Amino acid sequence: MDAIVGIDARGCIVFLNNRAEELFGYSTAELLGRPAVVLIPVRYRRSLTERGQKNAADPWGSFRDAGIQFSGRRKNGTEFSAEIVPELLETQKGKVILLAVRDHIARRNLDDQLEQAKKMEALGQFTGGIAHDFNNLLHVILGHAELALRNSQSRRFPQKSIEEILVAAEAASSLAHQLLLYSRKDSPEPQVLNLNEIIREMESVLRHLLGNHITMEVLRDQDSASVKADPSQMKQVIINLAANARDAMPKGGRLVIETANVEIDGNSGASLSQLPPGAYVSLKVTDTGRGMDSHTRSDLFKPFFTTKARGTGLGLSNVYGVVKQCGGEIMVTSAPMKGTTFTVYLPRAAEPTRAVRDLKPASRAAISKGETIMVVEDTTPLRKLLCEFLKSCGYKVMEARDGVAALQKIKRYSGPINLLLTDVVMPTVSGPDVAMCLNQQDPNARVLFITGCTDDAIQQQAYLEETAIVLKKPFSLDVLAQTIRKVLQGHSPSQAGNSTN
Repeated sequence: MDAIVGIDARGCIVFLNNRAEELFGYSTAELLGRPAVVLIPVRYRRSLTERGQKNAADPWGSFRDAGIQFSGRRKNGTEFSAEIVPELLETQKGKVILLAVRDHIARRNLDDQLEQAKKMEALGQFTGGIAHDFNNLLHVILGHAELALRNSQSRRFPQKSIEEILVAAEAASSLAHQLLLYSRKDSPEPQVLNLNEIIREMESVLRHLLGNHITMEVLRDQDSASVKADPSQMKQVIINLAANARDAMPKGGRLVIETANVEIDGNSGASLSQLPPGAYVSLKVTDTGRGMDSHTRSDLFKPFFTTKARGTGLGLSNVYGVVKQCGGEIMVTSAPMKGTTFTVYLPRAAEPTRAVRDLKPASRAAISKGETIMVVEDTTPLRKLLCEFLKSCGYKVMEARDGVAALQKIKRYSGPINLLLTDVVMPTVSGPDVAMCLNQQDPNARVLFITGCTDDAIQQQAYLEETAIVLKKPFSLDVLAQTIRKVLQGHSPSQAGNSTN
């Protein structure tokens, strides 16, 4: 891709390759023997010529002295930005300097294409691993659903199976969230949380992930303080560290997950000297696996570095990025055949802990007072679930399969629609368009948006203003009921939990 131009001691062109002909627009016959300054914009020629004259013994040195940055001029007069890499050759006819000229735009396009190709390859490997984990979680969900159905037929309440389904579905949601974060289409949603609660939610999933050949032990500091982080990201940190430990123990072993409060000061040791003094919460993951040498440890957190035959090299780099984003640090101690310990330090949060997810039935405060809700959702199973739940809360429910059907029902319906519960992005007519139509007919109608789309897709909807109240999928039915109640009571978006539930 480089254009090569040879210049002799007189500053004249003695050689050029095919790429140089394409880049500058000249044929070889047109350039051979001509001064090389013809390839440079007129405004630069004088200074380069003067520099060459001052150094008569090395006139072509002016080109070399021009440095890496270079402006070229084509035969048609157009200019382009480039860089040059000079190389001196000693020939039988004297010294010749070869200039490798690289078009910035073409080079940048190539770099962008290469970067995109690398990212797509990595994303393909990454999603392959995610798909494997998804299959395991779906197996858990389907299996427990089958057990729940059998237990219900035998009149045994399937509470344990239902709890396992909820935990596995939560983990699947975290994996989906991680994919969005990797594609840079979704942003983290930090909140105050307790690592003990996160680990407690994940224990069953982690045991499935590790397998029967690995023993897991959890040591929780019951007085462990809270931290501020995205719960989905923290779950992925734990999953990645656990999966890394599992792969290091193919023949079995022991995994210990431990939390503790830590005070860091000037006496905490050199390894923690890069952390500001203060109060932290530590998350320690220790395995009895094959361990790592110093060379592997030094490259551990680099993107795409992996020691696994089918690894992506993204797991630990993602862990590192999440920890740094939270203002923390991650340390690793390991030696061959002596196991590995990852220790994550996160700053303690001063705010009170927010409940990760309340799986209790909707409280009485969230039950209907006879209002009418229109549900607009183009995913049929989800729409039917939402309608069934809202009816069980006592609401009058109108159902629309998409925006077009919703507009038709709004025009025909003579009574008040107290609240519109609608997906944001739908084919033909979007949720915001439905909301605008409803508000023109009834300015008192409230609107609650639900979406599984990325923030970029949401922002493309013109009507979706900053004050819009949005619930991100997946959300619990209790969160839905509580939010609907607050919206109907006229609370502000922040009071209703705008886009953070």
